[in-house]
Amino acid sequence: MTPEEKLFLKYEKARIFIVGFVPPEFKLLKAYFQGKHLLGITEARDAETAFSKLELAAFHFLFINVDLHNNHTLLERVVETTRFANTPIFVFSKTPMVYKYSYEKRKMTGAFCHLPVNINEVEKSLLALLKEGKIEKSQIGNLAGVMQHYTLGCKALESGNLAGAKEELRLALKEDPKFFDGYLKLAEVLTAQADYDTALRVLAKANEIQPNDARVFFRMGMVQLAKGDKAAAMDLCKKAITLDPRNVKLIMDCGNAFLEKNHIDEALYFFNMAKEQSPDFIYAYNRIGIALSRAGRFEESEESYNHALKLDENDPGIYFNLGMMWMRQQKNDKAAEKFKQAIALDPEMNEAREMLGKIAKGE
Repeated sequence: MTPEEKLFLKYEKARIFIVGFVPPEFKLLKAYFQGKHLLGITEARDAETAFSKLELAAFHFLFINVDLHNNHTLLERVVETTRFANTPIFVFSKTPMVYKYSYEKRKMTGAFCHLPVNINEVEKSLLALLKEGKIEKSQIGNLAGVMQHYTLGCKALESGNLAGAKEELRLALKEDPKFFDGYLKLAEVLTAQADYDTALRVLAKANEIQPNDARVFFRMGMVQLAKGDKAAAMDLCKKAITLDPRNVKLIMDCGNAFLEKNHIDEALYFFNMAKEQSPDFIYAYNRIGIALSRAGRFEESEESYNHALKLDENDPGIYFNLGMMWMRQQKNDKAAEKFKQAIALDPEMNEAREMLGKIAKGE
């Protein structure tokens, strides 16, 4: 028996969670694991379903396609909960370096892999982690002390229970007054409660603990944006990016925050910055298309979407957004065509079906 075979035998009872892959890629991964006698395999398609399963069961390895079904949001939630600090996370993307640079300052165990799935790359990355032996099953609900309060606070925030989130985070910080992530999350809760002055004081404390951490300045920017001070928010976001210039996710988060407030020019500033950093990052072109469409700049919007399709002609989200662009122009025949293309690529895309229903009703 080879050393590699002994390693796989050691972990033959490991539980593996595969999220967001199209059926052929899931079958490829499943067949590979089964060939290594790793039979504890669970699958989910989208972020919400996956996170629900992670709440109920523990896993030794997570394999996430972040390019499909908004599963990049699942990755962020998994990292923030801290229940997966030593659980290997394999992040798959057509632009894996975007995610590597975006998370390189966070505590993560795992690897960043290319799409389409390359089994040789998967095996090389997996064996490297197995040899390190630093593999820990993900936690469910049995964390103690500060981390339990933090995780419960994150969960309460996600469910909209702001008062509960604030109390759990307060308890986490009471146990560990130097818990940096706790201050960041508490500031997020306070901002949602419109308690902006307290949020800024909390972030000032976080900055004392970890000076010049980009996340502090980004969160300060979000406070100023919520207050309506667009110029201050812009300056703080630029400061954050200066401190972490390769973090494309941070750049996109800044753009998305301004887009949510319908500040189109500011949103485009950040989306174009992300595109320049990573010219093959399809999500940047998608968001540029959305921003331009909302601004009524439809020809430019279509151009951005078409560029995204050159990168991946099988991305259902791009066809859906093209459909929305045509609906804004009241060209429902063209919109329906795009929604149908999205459904053909992803039969479970309910948003596209809903839009088709509205077109049929003449809404």
